[in-house]
Amino acid sequence: LQLGGVFMFEKVKSPTYTYRVGVLYNQECFGPYVVPVFYLDWSVTSKFKIWGMLPIYGKIYYQPNENVSAGIHFIGLTTTYKINEFNKNYYVDRRSIDLSLFSNVHLFDNIYLEGRAGYSLTRDYGLFAEDDKITLGLPLVNIGDDRTRQNNEFSGSPFIQLKLLYSLPIK
Repeated sequence: LQLGGVFMFEKVKSPTYTYRVGVLYNQECFGPYVVPVFYLDWSVTSKFKIWGMLPIYGKIYYQPNENVSAGIHFIGLTTTYKINEFNKNYYVDRRSIDLSLFSNVHLFDNIYLEGRAGYSLTRDYGLFAEDDKITLGLPLVNIGDDRTRQNNEFSGSPFIQLKLLYSLPIK
């Protein structure tokens, strides 16, 4: 069980420009993880938009009509997963920064197809013993990190992703 939450202050500047500032907290397997966040939802023009919650995800895109959008996608993810192997308890500390070009196409009803092609600037899956913790995790820095890694580091790599998405109707 990992408990977490986000606290944000929102300011709606106009119908096309909203921002939020706040902090995200999550109790990861390695210990507490705190991220200052900045959310932006800005329609620069009727077709050019910027949306995201930095440093976690974001999109800068062109949307010529309701059915198609294309642009640049960013995701910076830190998360952990518990695993059991050889009767020992471990966790995987996943840290990745992906930058890609994307296109999203509305197929029918609430079904969308999204494709992304890009490069993982970092894609690391560190394996640690369950009781190997840090004092505090922040983006790009860990305080009190003297953990012993159980596997080798990964390097960045290119990727291609294709997703079929279903969007719940808003009433």
